[in-house]
Amino acid sequence: MDLQYHKIVSTVDTPKCYNPTGIIAADDGTLYVTDTYHHDIRKISTDGKVSKVAGSIKGFKDGNSKDALFDCPCSITVSNDGTLYVADTYNHRIRKISTDGIVSTIAGSSKGFKDGNGNVALFSRPYGITISRDGTLYIADTDNQRIRKISTDGIVSTVAGSTEFGFRDGNANVALFNDPCSIVISHDDTLYVSDHHNYRIRKISTNGMVSTIAGPRSFGDTNGFTHFPIGIAISRYGILYVADSFVNRILKILPNGVVSVFAGSKIGSKGYKDGNLNESLFSYPFGIAISHDSTLYVTDQNSRRIRKIPVNM
Repeated sequence: MDLQYHKIVSTVDTPKCYNPTGIIAADDGTLYVTDTYHHDIRKISTDGKVSKVAGSIKGFKDGNSKDALFDCPCSITVSNDGTLYVADTYNHRIRKISTDGIVSTIAGSSKGFKDGNGNVALFSRPYGITISRDGTLYIADTDNQRIRKISTDGIVSTVAGSTEFGFRDGNANVALFNDPCSIVISHDDTLYVSDHHNYRIRKISTNGMVSTIAGPRSFGDTNGFTHFPIGIAISRYGILYVADSFVNRILKILPNGVVSVFAGSKIGSKGYKDGNLNESLFSYPFGIAISHDSTLYVTDQNSRRIRKIPVNM
């Protein structure tokens, strides 16, 4: 039997503004989505009900979730205890939503670059966020062309990259990125980054070496290439899934580096269609996440839908 797509949620309010970007699956199967142009965080329960977690109009405000304000949040992750962490992109901050609904800023303020304590550290349009088993946060600090981390005691430091954008593998202190926009961490604490305008998937090992595992782009309709990667997720078996957004496909990267098209039709074809993997259509897939039951969820941004794909690895 062919694996099927199943639309699990579509917007029911002001579809012209609905803009799902980041997505994460909690241990209990609950999905959390950043609805960027609504400046809020949504929750999708396991029975399909959609509710707002925090946010409303564009702005910045900490406090109770019903009063808190965000400015184009683009990515979200969740800790083992259910705490949510948000890359509040145009507020240049990393925000926290506690399980009792209190929103606070853990790092960042105005746009800029600075390491140090969270209350003085600066970010510039951070897009991606992920969390390790020990609670360390890792950030794709997009406009700063860096990968940053926030320790459990709130200290911000640079993992790899510099203000200069470009492409260079090697030691973390000399490696270069060009708009890194999503990040995920494996069980062995290896980081994987979608380096968007280098058209590559990069790897940062625990010893600080940056290397390329997939890319660069090819304009032919072939497997084996990444084109414009944004969202990235990793399975328990070390398989990467990538939202290759501008060509409207989902890619699969095996641990041995083999890249193939996992879902989506002819390169560049866009639209909305459920069904067999090689016949379905996307329209700018952005965020991607894998749940504990090995279901892949994709924020199909221009279709304003969350898509669902069962995976067997």
